[in-house]
Amino acid sequence: MTFMLAGGFFVQRVPIFFSWIRYMSFNYHTYKLLLKVQYEHISPVINGMRIDSGATEVAALIAMVFGYRFLAYLSLRRMKLQSGA
Repeated sequence: MTFMLAGGFFVQRVPIFFSWIRYMSFNYHTYKLLLKVQYEHISPVINGMRIDSGATEVAALIAMVFGYRFLAYLSLRRMKLQSGA
C-alpha cells in the first residue's frame, strides 16, 4: 500500500521526504509503461511524465523482481539460522 500511495497516482501531493519511494514501486514503473503503450503516438508527454523508450522501466522491474526475491531469501535464511541456534 505504501508503494501505491507513494507512486503519486492515487495521492497527487506526496511529501518531498517520501517521494523517493516511488522509484522502488512496481506501480510507478508499470504505469509509465502503460502510458507508453497507450499514448506514445499521441504525445511525448502525458501528465508531466516524459514517455521514453521504456527500457529504464523494464530494467527497473527486472531488477526489482530479482532484488526483492533475494532480500526475501536472505531474510528467510536469517530466520532459519536464528531458530536453529
